[in-house]
Amino acid sequence: EYKSFIQDMLADEPIWKEFLQYVNGVGEITTMKLLSFPLDLEKNVTSWWAYAGLVPNVYKCQCEEGHKMLSPKEISICNYKDFKNKEECNAKIVSCQIGQSRRYNGYKSFWNPKLKTLAFIVSDSFIKQGKYYRKVFDFYKKKALEKGLQKAHAHMHAKRLTFKIFLSHLHQAGCELLGVPYRKPYQFEFLNHKSFISWEEVIKLEIELK
Repeated sequence: EYKSFIQDMLADEPIWKEFLQYVNGVGEITTMKLLSFPLDLEKNVTSWWAYAGLVPNVYKCQCEEGHKMLSPKEISICNYKDFKNKEECNAKIVSCQIGQSRRYNGYKSFWNPKLKTLAFIVSDSFIKQGKYYRKVFDFYKKKALEKGLQKAHAHMHAKRLTFKIFLSHLHQAGCELLGVPYRKPYQFEFLNHKSFISWEEVIKLEIELK
């Protein structure tokens, strides 16, 4: 009954009808979970990656007012937000040190832990059921092993990159289907990387591989 209810809800949802229903490894329930997160199409996909906790490093920052927070990039002004008045601190950052991408005691994180968990669940689904995204995973894992990473590290590295690619396609599809201005990721728009594959091409490859 629950799955039938979800199918009815997704019947007129463009991102499901035009894209996600063709992606092997993503079903109706996973789609509803993805759509439950506040992923703003007007933000770039890099912001989505950060919100999902898919960044290789974080910055441990502290401001003059004593606020401690993690940031996906180096900052000079405190963006700590008070939940009561919804205002940012805006004090000067006095310390900003790079560290591994994980939680630190006493520091406020910037990612959504539920979305980060879902990212690895979906990546596992791509490994088991995926077609195109399974090939993406295999490609990145092979490259990681060739660079000397341990097998377990290479596996997790490839899972993270696979979900980042998937989020890139979800972001592009959402923008184009809903009429929001879209820009390619930084490495393709400014660094002239040539391997960009659109979400429409992903659908064709999913069907062919299936």
